[in-house]
Amino acid sequence: MSKIIALLSDFGLKNNYVGVIKGVIKSISKDADIIDITHSISPQNIKQAAFVLMNSYKYFPEGTVFLNIVDPEVGSDRLAIGTYINDRCFLAPNNGLLSYVIKNVKLKQFYSLDNSKFHLNKVSSTFHGRDVFAPVAAHIANGKRLEEVGRKIGTNEVIVIPFPQCFLDIQGVWHGEIIEVDNFGNAITSLSIENMKININDKEENSKWNFESGDLKINGLCNIFADVGIGEALAYSGSSGFIEIGIRDGNAAEMFDLEIGQNVYAYKN
Repeated sequence: MSKIIALLSDFGLKNNYVGVIKGVIKSISKDADIIDITHSISPQNIKQAAFVLMNSYKYFPEGTVFLNIVDPEVGSDRLAIGTYINDRCFLAPNNGLLSYVIKNVKLKQFYSLDNSKFHLNKVSSTFHGRDVFAPVAAHIANGKRLEEVGRKIGTNEVIVIPFPQCFLDIQGVWHGEIIEVDNFGNAITSLSIENMKININDKEENSKWNFESGDLKINGLCNIFADVGIGEALAYSGSSGFIEIGIRDGNAAEMFDLEIGQNVYAYKN
């Protein structure tokens, strides 16, 4: 049985938060294998966290416990929830973080992680990641089931946020937004290769695409950075199936002031 616990948060690595969470997990589940997905989610950005989780979880083995903590309402009456999707366990605040993982799943059961037996003895009002989520994740890694650490709740109690925009208007323009900016300054958008029915191998057809965001305008859709010269901007098909904007050997976000939430448009000549 897998004892992997995958962590995703907006804690960053400057403070001790991530280390303490790992310490709590190891205190309860010494054999747990802890993997960091990322701790660089923009503070309180639930949509970004949901998007990153959706593009990450499928690459982990069955049995993995996903511990997701982006929790602007920590300490309030918001629930801490868990569910099983594709033989993997997902834990998160009830704020929409799991929305994109569950959106195409018809049969699902959710649990409120409110059995205090599986929390730390003292629960802070500002650090449920340490005091609630981490111990619950560790107990599940040790073999406990969600029905043991919490109670069933209805799907109507689970908060769902809409998927990032990716739609075609009546004038033939696709509308998307920047969901994430990676460490290289590449902007990952919500424009889906699948939804737009783009054949990434059809170079002639892809040369007809145009992309705009802010003052940036790009002609053509590329497959690789080497399709353009050094210092040139490009739009390309990213590894998760979404359009990305970058610069060969450069930082597109810094060069063109690209930010999370910024609109992106795509249309053909």
